[in-house]
Amino acid sequence: MRVSTRRKLPGKRPCPRAVISTSGCAGADASGAGVSAGRSDVIATGAAAAIARSSATCGDRQESRDGESGIGILFDLGERLRRIRPDDDILASGTPRLRGIKFSKVTKMLDENEAGAPVDIASLAPAVKAALLEVLIHGELPRAEIARRLHLSRASLTRITRILVDGGLLSEGGTRLMAQTGRPSEMLRLRAEARHVLGIKLTGDGLFAVVTDLAATAIASVERPLLSTDPEAVVSEIADVAVGFRADFPDIVAVGVALAGRVHQRGDGPFVEISEWLDWHDVPLGAMVRDAVGLPCAVENDVSALTATEHWFGAGTGVDDMALITVGVGIGCGLVLNGSPVEGAHARAGLMSHTIVDEAGPYCGLGHRGCVASLLTSGAIVGAYRTVGIDYAGVVAAAREGDPFARAIFDDAGRALGVLIAAVANLVDPQKIVVSGDGIAVVELGGDSMRAELARRLDGGAAPVDIDVRTWDFSEWARAGAGIAIRSMLS
Repeated sequence: MRVSTRRKLPGKRPCPRAVISTSGCAGADASGAGVSAGRSDVIATGAAAAIARSSATCGDRQESRDGESGIGILFDLGERLRRIRPDDDILASGTPRLRGIKFSKVTKMLDENEAGAPVDIASLAPAVKAALLEVLIHGELPRAEIARRLHLSRASLTRITRILVDGGLLSEGGTRLMAQTGRPSEMLRLRAEARHVLGIKLTGDGLFAVVTDLAATAIASVERPLLSTDPEAVVSEIADVAVGFRADFPDIVAVGVALAGRVHQRGDGPFVEISEWLDWHDVPLGAMVRDAVGLPCAVENDVSALTATEHWFGAGTGVDDMALITVGVGIGCGLVLNGSPVEGAHARAGLMSHTIVDEAGPYCGLGHRGCVASLLTSGAIVGAYRTVGIDYAGVVAAAREGDPFARAIFDDAGRALGVLIAAVANLVDPQKIVVSGDGIAVVELGGDSMRAELARRLDGGAAPVDIDVRTWDFSEWARAGAGIAIRSMLS
């Protein structure tokens, strides 16, 4: 059966009309009230239905009065939402950023996110985070454009941006003539300096840390040796670094840690399943750092963290489908598809380093013959040069000076990189492939071989590949840690 509800709020516009199907829905009868016959149930049902812009609760199409998304509807319901049971879910599938949000969180927003109140980014309501995110990723925008992107009424967006402006996270700038309206519009821009984030990169023997602003721009950095890889000792070092930075940056609001290894995101925090470089197994690093530092802590595999950070703050800004390939001590591959990072069912997506390039080639450390890792890693290049006392930088220098043996090694490495890029391009058809890492000299010295192999291996119907080669600094890994901390606060 179908139930139509429309209730008028005293002194305010009516609640949005909601038409829902009660077939298979618990707690509904012909009168349109829930089994409890409570007034709050009727409001909850109408509000949950109004949130959806397309197919939503119980499977039928639901519409708001003016087509506004659930983000704005929540604001318009105002104080009446306080009567809704705190455990009711917003089930609407038409508004992905609100799916599964509890109504108790919405009412908390009304209490804590009032204009002029201190702003804790992590506890902002989904609607407010969504508006902040648009400006963070896309740069300064007028209110009308933010409202259009989020499917909000201008009145709702005005309330949201007031919270962000009064909280010091956005500022009102100059005006710009907008083509859509032909009128000047006031621009809103991110006050990136309003908060700071601590990013950490862990290796087997070192800790690299940076402080960034909300746009993931590094402002300060420090490097420390790790005298022990015992988890407690490493967390103690992180806490000590945080104390040192807080003297100059008291507004640090979160910590992010990037490391080589497999990381699972669990209900009690990020969990390092395994990290060979640190010799870690099943370490609850997120909770350990959070307790030691007193700040929320995000933890992620370093390549995944760098991919996510490049997507929001770097070469992938505004790109929905991209890949990132890192070359250096190891080979990494991260993917973003349809605007979301790809992790895989077991958090192992992007394991491409043992793709076969030459079946007659050298063996890698795991016994694979002629794979990408056996030709492209820094260690493989040094090993192929067969000169005692020469490191990767030395082989690079020899190749730049015209050493034919070193040049041939980099030609092979470039060919391996071309194979890898072609495999990724053929499989996922990204808009952009970013190539980076501490072994990026291979593009300079083996670029001709890379491009030739790429042309040979790309599918005939493939679109041209946009390859963005990024200069590298090791602090980028730590910046990636800050990037995932910012993403975690706004997710």
